[in-house]
Amino acid sequence: MVSLGLKGLSMVMQGDPEGGEKLLNAVYEDGLQLEYRGVANIVDGPIGLAKALRGDLGGGVAWLRGAIDRALEVGNSHGAAMSHISLGTIYLMLVRGDEKPDLGMLARNAMFLLREAPFAKSRALAHFDQALEMGRDVGMTGVVAQALHGKGMALLSKRKKDAARAALEEARHAVGQIRWSLMENRIRDDLAAIG
Repeated sequence: MVSLGLKGLSMVMQGDPEGGEKLLNAVYEDGLQLEYRGVANIVDGPIGLAKALRGDLGGGVAWLRGAIDRALEVGNSHGAAMSHISLGTIYLMLVRGDEKPDLGMLARNAMFLLREAPFAKSRALAHFDQALEMGRDVGMTGVVAQALHGKGMALLSKRKKDAARAALEEARHAVGQIRWSLMENRIRDDLAAIG
């Protein structure tokens, strides 16, 4: 079941949020039905991310907020922190506008966008800070690195270059401790872009 959950998350991250969400939901339901709460907890946050990436921003954000609560109820700090990182990333995507949504997606998410978009920068920063605090509290260096990277990018969106650079430098130090080359390269590239 864990392998299927990882496959579902991989599908989401490789551009198939619909297929990934379907598989993640099946694993989640099986985990609950078989009383394997740990398995359900592993895929809980990724389900919310899948919902958001397939275009249901409000549903994805609501699911992720619930996933944080469910993770904390069972003492899963990693799951809660990763859901905060996912929420921060979603809000950061709104700020940066990397992908231009189609009219249908805008119409489906109009209420969410009207309510959330004006506060997207501060919400992104708040979620990255929450993940950072959780990561530091229990020594999750990978979470710390991801949260600091996200925080740096959120600060950059607020035109706070020096603070962004400091967060990214701290992220680079954290990721160097665990030898995560993909994240290290991303941080290096983002630092270079700041100048």
